[in-house]
Amino acid sequence: MSELTLQERVESVERHNKRLKVGMLAVLAAVGGLLFVGATEPVAKVVRAQKFEVVDSEGNVRVGVTTAGGSAGLYVKDKDGKLRLRMGAGMGLTDAGQPSLSMRDKDGNLRVALSVEDDGRPMLGLSNKDGRPRVLLWVDEDGSPGLVLSDKDEKFVAMLRVFDDVGPRLVLSDKDGKVIWKAP
Repeated sequence: MSELTLQERVESVERHNKRLKVGMLAVLAAVGGLLFVGATEPVAKVVRAQKFEVVDSEGNVRVGVTTAGGSAGLYVKDKDGKLRLRMGAGMGLTDAGQPSLSMRDKDGNLRVALSVEDDGRPMLGLSNKDGRPRVLLWVDEDGSPGLVLSDKDEKFVAMLRVFDDVGPRLVLSDKDGKVIWKAP
């Protein structure tokens, strides 16, 4: 498998993000449709609950909307009951209830995590097939972006930061975490 360029990776993330948005709209439309399809009595003006679940023809929970444990969010499970997508506030990625989105592969490994951190920084994390973080992208409170690339053992091997007042900084490390090159 050939090494992908940063631009190819970013384009891949953008494609996945677009598919996610379309999928989420479809899920929300389906949930809304299921709430109203087949209603034989007048529609209630307000439906209140702490949790809604959508089940498949075999009774397996596939989609849920919940406010359990002080969290508010939506989750989607695959046909085997494995959590594949989670979106909401305070759903495990941040302690202060910031918005977050996590996507897992068919084996349950976290592959994509998108969040607004407790300090307000937006952050995107991408993990390998084993769920180990490999790419971290963020924007600091002052507006400066950062990118960290990690090896399979989660040790950072490259970091790029762009500071408005001093410009870009690039640091490369060896497999033991020792800095082997930096600029400037």
